[in-house]
Amino acid sequence: MFKLFRKKTNEITQISEWNNTMGKIIVLLSDNSHNAQSEWVREIKESLCSNDKKDFIKKLNSVNMWGGSGAVWEVGNFRTFDEAKEFGKQIIRLVQLMKADKISHGKAKSVSRYFKKEYNL
Repeated sequence: MFKLFRKKTNEITQISEWNNTMGKIIVLLSDNSHNAQSEWVREIKESLCSNDKKDFIKKLNSVNMWGGSGAVWEVGNFRTFDEAKEFGKQIIRLVQLMKADKISHGKAKSVSRYFKKEYNL
């Protein structure tokens, strides 16, 4: 009965997959001069690597990641269509990892749907 009042702790699984996905996003953003967004994803990744789950989830669910203009997902102007499509694939993968680890964010789900539709993924 008292389990209802305990705060749920997220277990971060597939850490290597998280690192791989965020690493690809960082490279795509850096290569296309989206330095502020690249730095934000790097900070998220560093929180994961230092095993600071609370900070990791806080940064992952932030407005800097999923907000409007200037947010990581909102960048444009990639050098090629293939890079833009790969960025979309990596964002979709990131949202899949969030779902698998029960890290919810409504905007992330809608962003994933957007990229799936935009690039026929």
